[in-house]
Amino acid sequence: MSVAKLKHVYFVGIGGIGMSALARYYNARGVKVSGYDLRESTLTKALVAEGIDVHYEDLPERIPADIDLAIYTPAVPKDFGELVALEKSPVPLVKRAQALGLISQGHKTLGVAGTHGKTTTSTMAAYLMRELDTDAVAFLGGISTNYKTNYLAGKGEWLVVEADEYDRSFLSLEPDVAIISYIEADHLDIYGEESAFEDSFRQFIGKVDPAGVVITKPSIAEKLASSLKKVSVVTYGCNDASAAWNADQLCVVDGAFEFRLTCPLGVFEHIRLMMPGAHNVENAVAALAAVSATGASLEMAIEKLSGFLGVARRFERLGKIGRAVAISDYAHHPTEVAASIRAAKELFEGYRVIGIFQPHLFSRTRDFADEFARALSDLGEVVLLEIYPAREQPIEGVTPMIIFSNISVEKKYLAASSEAPALLKVLDGDVLLFMGAGDIDGLARSLVSAK
Repeated sequence: MSVAKLKHVYFVGIGGIGMSALARYYNARGVKVSGYDLRESTLTKALVAEGIDVHYEDLPERIPADIDLAIYTPAVPKDFGELVALEKSPVPLVKRAQALGLISQGHKTLGVAGTHGKTTTSTMAAYLMRELDTDAVAFLGGISTNYKTNYLAGKGEWLVVEADEYDRSFLSLEPDVAIISYIEADHLDIYGEESAFEDSFRQFIGKVDPAGVVITKPSIAEKLASSLKKVSVVTYGCNDASAAWNADQLCVVDGAFEFRLTCPLGVFEHIRLMMPGAHNVENAVAALAAVSATGASLEMAIEKLSGFLGVARRFERLGKIGRAVAISDYAHHPTEVAASIRAAKELFEGYRVIGIFQPHLFSRTRDFADEFARALSDLGEVVLLEIYPAREQPIEGVTPMIIFSNISVEKKYLAASSEAPALLKVLDGDVLLFMGAGDIDGLARSLVSAK
């Protein structure tokens, strides 16, 4: 459905990071926007301030009579009252991914997919393209620190979007340039088997324009070689000589990471990135390769990269809790937890780092308990919180203990979120690394603000 023909769009779950970006897109184009969310949040408050009507009760009678499109998130239960009412109504009802797919048809699209790194890499790419005056539109999976928003309005031909594998959402896109960062099993509550999860990425590759480009790791290119035959493939990596675009000579200089990039366009020295960690250097290489594939100047993109300030909740320095530096990271998969811990140890070498981790989802805790324990064991001290359920009901036998019992460090503590402030005060670390995709970020921020 053409945006030009829409007068009022309604959102069921308007406060989510992806849904709120869509709401902002329609609102910026003069379409009336309203919607429901479970609770008031920083995002819903921002939407209301932008002129969008939001309510917080499941009341079908609150759905406006004049809407001509309704968009919902798969996170909303199927028996949710407003969703049931909309399904019975004549109003077109689509998933968030379908709405995003329709919008993308009017643009050349750069889609960033993968189990890890989507939000940071897509936000980097969007930042670089905006700074290079492409006027790109962007739907981001986090709040850009540079722009203080998850949606960037623009009139350019390019759209930058996080291509999310959850609920197979990314199959609604048809990218011209696609990044695939990692393919590691996740969302097994949706996919069931790891093979089905991997097959969805093959299907995603099939959606890429035959004249387009897929940017991925050498190992993924090898694994998915048969699916990649119909597109151009660019490989990238960090300390990987087999990658066409490779970063090496990583070091910390004045609180930032510096690295060298070797690629088909030349060798570029002393590239500066404000985000710590080899995984973020890798994300930067992918973003630079993607921006170059859109036709932008690599030299100018490299020059602008040092101005990228990151994404909220992606190794975000919040301030101080007592004398400790507080960092909030969205890490909720074992690989992400391990990368966040490595980054903290590299950046704060010689300091006492305490990790506070909140598992996200009962199913993910069950599926990766051993992997979480191994990752957390790389810390000297660990505080493990209760599981954040999000959309799930409890699963029998799945508690934080299935992680905690296998963490192989002496200084480990199991605590409720309400107990964490007193415990952290007693532990008195130099760096407090808060990790998780639930409400642990709110805990960290409340402790920072309670000076």
